[in-house]
Amino acid sequence: MSGLTDKETSANEKKCEEMKLDRQDYGNVMRNQMVLERLRAAIGRRDRGMLERAIKDATVFNVVPDNKELRRAKELIRVIDQKERLRSLLSEASSNLSEIQQELANIEKSKFLMSHLQRDFQEAKLVIDGLVRFGKMNTAILDMDSRTMSEVRRYHNPPEEVAIVMRATLLLLGEDELTTGKWTMCLTLMTPTGPEGMKRKILDLDMSKLHPEVVSRVRQMLEPISLEVIQPMSKGAATFYVWAMSVVEEYERTNGKGGKPADVDLQRKFFGKPRRRLSPSRKYTTYLQPTPRGTDATQTSTTGNEKTNAIPK
Repeated sequence: MSGLTDKETSANEKKCEEMKLDRQDYGNVMRNQMVLERLRAAIGRRDRGMLERAIKDATVFNVVPDNKELRRAKELIRVIDQKERLRSLLSEASSNLSEIQQELANIEKSKFLMSHLQRDFQEAKLVIDGLVRFGKMNTAILDMDSRTMSEVRRYHNPPEEVAIVMRATLLLLGEDELTTGKWTMCLTLMTPTGPEGMKRKILDLDMSKLHPEVVSRVRQMLEPISLEVIQPMSKGAATFYVWAMSVVEEYERTNGKGGKPADVDLQRKFFGKPRRRLSPSRKYTTYLQPTPRGTDATQTSTTGNEKTNAIPK
């Protein structure tokens, strides 16, 4: 016999029950604290997988639904998803113009998203604005009538400036300077229409896939020439000059200026063509020196020391 009265036994049982409940409450408090710590860690790392697991634990263990860490974790997933969606579209920006514009419109409508994605929004806006400008440049080429294109192609021995402009244009379109070293090959590649025609290649050009050293070489080729110089010689070449320089400037606006201009060996490597054994003097085609002030630019030509590593036409 225990020697305890019924009243004492009942009091002891009640005390044990309270202690059991205290232990259970303590366990719940500790568990919830761990869940919240995991939420805070996931928020700090901005890791989507960690955030999803922490949110699932908080839901399963019934952490207070309006807890600020839980709300913050859910908001952060929304930001991460939007950011990844935008970056995915920007990786093929020229093909996703309308989708990117829609995503930017959605971000702009949300004060919450704008507060977290301001930098991403501005960067994407720059890319879109560039693509719109690039589209307008392409339109000038695509609207060029066959008579204007024929005007460029009628040359058998073009002015040096015209030849350089067309070689620079073809370089942007993936034709190295060894291939375009002879004007007859330029004429072949300047076919305006068809699946391999110039207009199709211009329409399909993806600036994000241009190599910075190729862009640098195009700038090096075109810088000594101005629109005022080329336009009286050939309206068609002037249109291609504006297009090629605009591509260079738009690329550099987005990516910054590239490194050393690519020579023929590097050009062929970038374009996936077999390398050719070339002497140092054949690694660059002709390009002009800047026209001195006060000189009649239309009369300027490359002779003697004005040529740099020329490939014969």
